[in-house]
Amino acid sequence: MTVFDDVFVPNERVYLNGFDGPDVTQYAGYVALMFAHYHRHSYTGCKTAVSECMLAEAALVADVNGITKYPHVQEKLSNLIGIAELVYAAGEASALHAVEFPCGSWVPDEILTNCGRRLAAQ
Repeated sequence: MTVFDDVFVPNERVYLNGFDGPDVTQYAGYVALMFAHYHRHSYTGCKTAVSECMLAEAALVADVNGITKYPHVQEKLSNLIGIAELVYAAGEASALHAVEFPCGSWVPDEILTNCGRRLAAQ
Protein backbone atom coordinates (compact mmCIF):
# COMPACT_ATOMS: atom_id res chain seq x y z
CA MET A 1 0.00 0.00 0.00
CA THR A 2 1.20 3.49 -0.79
CA VAL A 3 0.05 6.44 1.31
CA PHE A 4 0.40 9.97 -0.05
CA ASP A 5 0.44 12.34 2.88
CA ASP A 6 0.50 15.79 1.30
CA VAL A 7 -0.61 15.66 -2.35
CA PHE A 8 -2.45 18.24 -4.42
CA VAL A 9 -5.25 16.80 -6.56
CA PRO A 10 -6.99 19.27 -8.90
CA ASN A 11 -10.76 19.39 -8.43
CA GLU A 12 -11.39 18.35 -12.06
CA ARG A 13 -9.57 15.04 -11.33
CA VAL A 14 -11.85 14.12 -8.40
CA TYR A 15 -14.61 11.65 -9.29
CA LEU A 16 -18.12 13.09 -9.05
CA ASN A 17 -16.79 16.48 -7.97
CA GLY A 18 -19.32 19.18 -8.78
CA PHE A 19 -22.06 16.63 -9.51
CA ASP A 20 -25.48 18.12 -8.93
CA GLY A 21 -27.41 16.19 -6.39
CA PRO A 22 -28.11 15.98 -2.68
CA ASP A 23 -25.81 13.02 -2.02
CA VAL A 24 -23.10 12.18 -4.52
CA THR A 25 -22.03 9.14 -2.50
CA GLN A 26 -25.10 7.29 -3.74
CA TYR A 27 -23.38 7.07 -7.16
CA ALA A 28 -20.03 5.78 -5.90
CA GLY A 29 -21.06 2.13 -6.16
CA TYR A 30 -22.37 2.65 -9.69
CA VAL A 31 -19.12 4.32 -10.77
CA ALA A 32 -17.16 1.33 -9.42
CA LEU A 33 -19.53 -1.08 -11.18
CA MET A 34 -19.16 0.70 -14.51
CA PHE A 35 -15.38 0.78 -14.16
CA ALA A 36 -15.39 -2.99 -13.64
CA HIS A 37 -17.73 -3.46 -16.60
CA TYR A 38 -15.54 -1.46 -19.00
CA HIS A 39 -12.45 -3.22 -17.65
CA ARG A 40 -13.99 -6.64 -18.37
CA HIS A 41 -14.84 -5.50 -21.88
CA SER A 42 -11.33 -4.27 -22.61
CA TYR A 43 -10.02 -7.54 -21.17
CA THR A 44 -11.69 -9.48 -24.01
CA GLY A 45 -9.43 -7.76 -26.53
CA CYS A 46 -6.30 -7.65 -24.38
CA LYS A 47 -6.46 -11.28 -23.26
CA THR A 48 -6.83 -12.44 -26.86
CA ALA A 49 -3.61 -10.70 -27.89
CA VAL A 50 -1.71 -12.08 -24.89
CA SER A 51 -3.09 -15.56 -25.63
CA GLU A 52 -1.92 -15.36 -29.23
CA CYS A 53 1.62 -14.50 -28.08
CA MET A 54 1.64 -17.38 -25.61
CA LEU A 55 0.27 -19.78 -28.22
CA ALA A 56 2.96 -18.77 -30.70
CA GLU A 57 5.59 -19.44 -28.05
CA ALA A 58 4.02 -22.82 -27.17
CA ALA A 59 3.93 -23.80 -30.85
CA LEU A 60 7.58 -22.83 -31.22
CA VAL A 61 8.56 -24.88 -28.16
CA ALA A 62 6.60 -27.85 -29.52
CA ASP A 63 8.35 -27.47 -32.87
CA VAL A 64 11.81 -27.22 -31.31
CA ASN A 65 11.09 -30.36 -29.28
CA GLY A 66 9.76 -32.20 -32.34
CA ILE A 67 6.32 -32.90 -30.88
CA THR A 68 4.09 -30.86 -33.20
CA LYS A 69 2.80 -34.02 -34.92
CA TYR A 70 1.41 -35.54 -31.74
CA PRO A 71 -2.41 -35.34 -31.72
CA HIS A 72 -2.68 -34.30 -28.06
CA VAL A 73 -0.33 -31.34 -28.66
CA GLN A 74 -2.27 -30.25 -31.75
CA GLU A 75 -5.56 -30.63 -29.85
CA LYS A 76 -4.39 -28.48 -26.93
CA LEU A 77 -3.08 -25.71 -29.18
CA SER A 78 -6.23 -25.84 -31.31
CA ASN A 79 -8.45 -25.66 -28.22
CA LEU A 80 -6.60 -22.62 -26.87
CA ILE A 81 -6.80 -20.87 -30.24
CA GLY A 82 -10.55 -21.49 -30.29
CA ILE A 83 -11.01 -20.10 -26.79
CA ALA A 84 -8.97 -16.99 -27.62
CA GLU A 85 -11.07 -16.33 -30.72
CA LEU A 86 -14.32 -16.87 -28.80
CA VAL A 87 -13.21 -14.40 -26.14
CA TYR A 88 -12.53 -11.82 -28.85
CA ALA A 89 -15.86 -12.58 -30.51
CA ALA A 90 -17.71 -12.07 -27.21
CA GLY A 91 -16.04 -8.70 -26.77
CA GLU A 92 -16.86 -7.67 -30.32
CA ALA A 93 -20.46 -8.84 -29.97
CA SER A 94 -20.87 -6.93 -26.71
CA ALA A 95 -19.67 -3.78 -28.48
CA LEU A 96 -22.10 -4.35 -31.35
CA HIS A 97 -24.95 -4.75 -28.85
CA ALA A 98 -23.92 -1.71 -26.79
CA VAL A 99 -26.55 0.67 -25.45
CA GLU A 100 -26.27 4.44 -25.70
CA PHE A 101 -26.78 6.16 -22.37
CA PRO A 102 -28.52 9.57 -22.13
CA CYS A 103 -25.14 11.25 -21.56
CA GLY A 104 -24.02 10.00 -25.00
CA SER A 105 -21.60 7.29 -23.90
CA TRP A 106 -21.98 3.74 -25.14
CA VAL A 107 -22.04 0.83 -22.69
CA PRO A 108 -21.20 -2.67 -23.97
CA ASP A 109 -23.68 -5.48 -23.43
CA GLU A 110 -23.18 -6.78 -19.90
CA ILE A 111 -24.01 -10.44 -20.51
CA LEU A 112 -21.73 -10.79 -23.55
CA THR A 113 -18.92 -8.94 -21.79
CA ASN A 114 -19.15 -11.22 -18.76
CA CYS A 115 -19.31 -14.31 -20.99
CA GLY A 116 -16.10 -13.25 -22.72
CA ARG A 117 -14.38 -12.58 -19.40
CA ARG A 118 -15.49 -15.91 -17.96
CA LEU A 119 -14.31 -17.77 -21.03
CA ALA A 120 -10.96 -15.95 -20.86
CA ALA A 121 -10.45 -17.37 -17.38
CA GLN A 122 -10.26 -20.83 -18.91
